Amino acid sequence: MIAADPSLDFEGFLTKSGAGNKCTACRLDLEQVFVTTLKSDGGGKAPMIGVPDRVSLKRKLYRAIDGVSPSVAVDVGHVAPIFAGPTVEEWVWVANQSLLFLGEESAQATDVDLVVRDAEGTVVHRRTERVLPDSFMRVNVGRYLADGGPGDSDGTISVGTVEITRKSPAGGYRGTTRPQIELVTANSHCAVHTQGAVARGRPWSFIAAWHPDDDRLFFVLTNRQSHSVEAEVGIAVPGRAGQPLATHTIQIPARGARVLEIQLDPASAGQLTNGLVEIRYNMPGIGHADLICASHDLTRLSIDHE
Repeated sequence: MIAADPSLDFEGFLTKSGAGNKCTACRLDLEQVFVTTLKSDGGGKAPMIGVPDRVSLKRKLYRAIDGVSPSVAVDVGHVAPIFAGPTVEEWVWVANQSLLFLGEESAQATDVDLVVRDAEGTVVHRRTERVLPDSFMRVNVGRYLADGGPGDSDGTISVGTVEITRKSPAGGYRGTTRPQIELVTANSHCAVHTQGAVARGRPWSFIAAWHPDDDRLFFVLTNRQSHSVEAEVGIAVPGRAGQPLATHTIQIPARGARVLEIQLDPASAGQLTNGLVEIRYNMPGIGHADLICASHDLTRLSIDHE
């Protein structure tokens, strides 16, 4: 296909061939084959992957501005929930490694500020670490929350928040130091990237597998504002309008967090015939939501964010 149409870009190849359009797991391999083929057949001149030959006026303007504007360092702040306890550790990672960029695109030495707050929004730990090019930091933030603290679920889990601010002395590369949180238990590791604080202007929802004999579901809400907020959470049958099977009103302190274990009585659970449950929530202002699926003994975890 490439031999028949040497001008084909990678996105065009995916569309025309249909390859990589189902589970998408092969796309990285496909892109490597695509680029290698172009280089071997095209005299070493491969087009920019995914960029069409025709460039819009808007894109041309952006390129012109980027060509003359100096790089400016901007402090970037992210926030993440903390979910920790006797059987669960939570770590923050910030890596400044070129890895697939072949040693060419590490960021400048970056100072990383961490502010850990408990469920009530009280600061319990602060620290700053410098992450040099081709190095990383990994900090156990869960250790600073007292087990059995406010916001727990049945006394086994403490929740809180960690604010992560990256400060670079000079311009660098976007995305190369994005923080991750890692949850570690006796039998599992799971991770998810952090996000900036975002205002939610409408209700949101998660849909999750419902297997209460095997798993527990925890819903963690964090409030990024300087005042408390009231969140409404409904447990519902996916796709069914009207009154949820169960509702909860949760008061979240300023800069604090709360966790709700998703539970249903037998009659309500019997309505979940498709093995799925929908968690609907509405939290005014700026906040964050995460869903954690765990084994009953909390030795296996999986986390996802909104």
